[in-house]
Amino acid sequence: TKAQPEFGIFAAKLNAELVGYASYYSIPFTYSLQPTFVLQQLYVSQSHRSNKIGKFLFNELKLQARDAGAGKLEWRVMPSNTLAKRFYRCLGGLEEDTWEHWTITL
Repeated sequence: TKAQPEFGIFAAKLNAELVGYASYYSIPFTYSLQPTFVLQQLYVSQSHRSNKIGKFLFNELKLQARDAGAGKLEWRVMPSNTLAKRFYRCLGGLEEDTWEHWTITL
């Protein structure tokens, strides 16, 4: 594997207009001794959501993660966001129930 950035962004432009992006970061080593890539945000402008831009951005991130030797790619989805859940399921995503999400308000 080659050295990869710890964070990055993929951008989609159409006619010089930014129409979408996927931002991510990597956690260099986890218990599996493989990095984990975390999709921080995937956004496609409303008027371009049926043009497969989201799928393209997600697949580019998957390739980046594989090239880095990542063991997995993970992300969060709001419980009420059924469209996002359907989108990710169509791309092979699975809802994980192994880990609990914890946070603290500062």
